[in-house]
Amino acid sequence: MKTNTQEWSNLESTADDPPFFAYLQCFFISIATILGTGILGLPLMLSNCGFYPFVVTFTISYLMQMLVVTLMVEVLQISQSAISNSIHEFLGGNHENQEFFPLRQHNSVHSADHEALVPIGQTDFTCEDSSAGSDDDGEDIGESIIGGPNKSVEEMHPNLHLMGKLFLPNWMGYVFSIILFLNFTSTLISYVLAGSESYGQLLSINYVKVIPVFMWTLTIFILLAFQFLQPVIALMTLAKGSILIVTIMVTCYVSIEIHTPISNNWLKLNEPFLMEAVALGGLPLVMPMLFGRFSAKEAHVKGFRASIFAGLTVCMLLNIAWCWAVLSVVPQIESNCNGTIGVASLIGNQSSVLHGDEVTTATVPVTTAPVGASELVKCDPAMSLQGAKENGLISTVPLTQFIKKYRPDFDWIATLLQLFIMISVTVSYLTIGSAMQHTVIGAVDYIIRSRRKCKLVNILPTFCAPNALWHIGFGVLAFLVVFLVALSDPKGFVNILDKIVSCTVNLICGPLLFLMLVKGRSRTFRHLVIPLQTHPNIRKWHYVLPIFFGGAILYELVSGIINAILVTS
Repeated sequence: MKTNTQEWSNLESTADDPPFFAYLQCFFISIATILGTGILGLPLMLSNCGFYPFVVTFTISYLMQMLVVTLMVEVLQISQSAISNSIHEFLGGNHENQEFFPLRQHNSVHSADHEALVPIGQTDFTCEDSSAGSDDDGEDIGESIIGGPNKSVEEMHPNLHLMGKLFLPNWMGYVFSIILFLNFTSTLISYVLAGSESYGQLLSINYVKVIPVFMWTLTIFILLAFQFLQPVIALMTLAKGSILIVTIMVTCYVSIEIHTPISNNWLKLNEPFLMEAVALGGLPLVMPMLFGRFSAKEAHVKGFRASIFAGLTVCMLLNIAWCWAVLSVVPQIESNCNGTIGVASLIGNQSSVLHGDEVTTATVPVTTAPVGASELVKCDPAMSLQGAKENGLISTVPLTQFIKKYRPDFDWIATLLQLFIMISVTVSYLTIGSAMQHTVIGAVDYIIRSRRKCKLVNILPTFCAPNALWHIGFGVLAFLVVFLVALSDPKGFVNILDKIVSCTVNLICGPLLFLMLVKGRSRTFRHLVIPLQTHPNIRKWHYVLPIFFGGAILYELVSGIINAILVTS
């Protein structure tokens, strides 16, 4: 009997150290995942609560995302170890009460640098010898499930679909796949609409005509070369981050002349909570795609985790700096602002409309407010954050108006912000689209391996041979759903798409990640070894995940119901 299964200890001793650029790419791609155009709408949520209450709640959200990243790294390591030991062979059946053992013994002596692999949930570990099972034809189990010589164990890496199959019950694995599909498609639809609006505004073309060109141009790059897009995404993220930093610096300079007072209301502490949870979320969706570049060495996993931490921290600081800069220039509220229709005051100006976490642009027609319109036009979106929020605009609308008023020589800041929106939407589409394609490839490979397990190789020889055409074909189907929905002009339910994104992100980061951790630490996987153990003081905090993110979902549902009642009454 031949054995192709590789131990993580073997991988550790033979793998070359990844270049520094690999960690740099993880850093920038994590920023690309988090730092979208939603940052431009975040200051609107502070119109009542102010800056310091926002810092407190935002710091809590940041710490929760740090916890999510830490525990997600643990799940990824367990997934990789399970793949290396061919535990995924048992997928599709009920393995709740089965004992699994490595196909080969894990030696206590590892690589030359003596980086020891750590058993899950243990500090000292000695593995018993266990023989590898084989099928009736004497074919190695690991090879038969993985897909033959074209897909060896060491070439396989965790993906979201496989993680759902490994750590969730069968029915919940299907629910997890549906949640992932809803999240990816809803997010990409929002990006398609925002991107087509932005580019259409620049070219003076109806955004519907821009949708096919914008979407399929980027989609072709994702389908054919998504593995090579990471350097491109990193460079574009550097560009948009630089634009944002320049904008913050200019805004802070203008604030020195304006001296707008900032008021804080701790009773309104809850208002920015939902947007904060989404503003820093989404990293678990791209982490499996990034994790595959690193081997099973403690230093590699530490470097991977540190790069994600660094990206998350930079996004947190940029969000806080941006909110402080805007609040230092734009008044939070107007004393006479208690209405909603005030767009007419932006005579002939280009404005940006806020749809949840995304931004679309539109040109406000040149109009003259009629006499007596003060009864109707009560909130001027160019005069306060409250006015912009109630008129569905983003914080850049009043910001650019104040900058033009006090420093006309900085009027180019509006163009710079428009460029930021265009780059940000493009980068976000490439990043989330690549993560979706990575998940599609994992699902296709799982189907291929499952059919080989069921002895259907002779019946479906073409399908059971791993082939990039299957990856592209199923990827096209997934992106086709995004295209058809976006082309149907779904502006009427853009807010529904945003709610779907918010709920699914909180479900993935909270209850589902918690269940994966519980299963990964159970006796089914307890014998496995991982290079980087989660600190014992942090391990027990996984119980906070379903409470915090489940509470966010419940809060969103309750607030949505209350708002709907208030609107209808």
